[in-house]
Amino acid sequence: MDSKLKVFVLGLVLLASPALAEHTSVPSAGLNSTQIVTLIDANACELDGCTMTAPILGSTGTNSLPSYSFSGASNTGMYKGSGETIGFSAGGNWMVSVDGGLLMRNNQQYKWSSGTAPTDSPDTGLARVAAGVVRVSDGSSGVGQTLTRVRIVAITGSGTPGATDSGTVYTNEGDADGAAVTLPNDPSYGQVFEFAIVVAQAFAISCSSGETIKDGTSSGTTITADAIGEGLRLVAITSGSGAIWAVMSKTGTWTIS
Repeated sequence: MDSKLKVFVLGLVLLASPALAEHTSVPSAGLNSTQIVTLIDANACELDGCTMTAPILGSTGTNSLPSYSFSGASNTGMYKGSGETIGFSAGGNWMVSVDGGLLMRNNQQYKWSSGTAPTDSPDTGLARVAAGVVRVSDGSSGVGQTLTRVRIVAITGSGTPGATDSGTVYTNEGDADGAAVTLPNDPSYGQVFEFAIVVAQAFAISCSSGETIKDGTSSGTTITADAIGEGLRLVAITSGSGAIWAVMSKTGTWTIS
């Protein structure tokens, strides 16, 4: 740094912060320009990094303007929340708080990486998928099991669950003309779906072309029942094209065709 600039900078700092003068041991008699330059050289932090020996104090900040942020992303970083809470924001939105525990924004995920960068899509970890619903995914495109409570979805007409709906119970509540569900195409191993009849209408569950539903020695592409109280649990016991959906349990009479 130019000597004149060093003198100017230190002068401003000492005027603005008597505490700094105390910590840098400035003599009561003052310093000449050479001594000031020497003092700055001894205490300056280089642009390419340095070791701090005193606390760094920042402003409180907010989620939209965090205290510690980044060039080109001033709304992404860390700030002080209420009480003794540290908040982290991204794009101006609160994402995570730490206050003795870890609190995450709704619909965010806990994810792990096996030596590579985690992906942005659900992979392996925990996710809040709805109010009161936590899902554990197993690394198979978000496939997993629902925790905390069972997720129940009513089907009227027709519907096609996705891979991330694994663990859901489907009913025909509200249906008046017969409901139909098509299982996910090319499922991952271990996907599971359950079905329950709550109105006396036909409820048909079909697999995709090339796949099979097996119930003991019987097999087909569609399994149907129509009496209130009948239930069915299907699990993909093989994966990909040509997958087999096995009837793991059932109540009542289900007919495969």
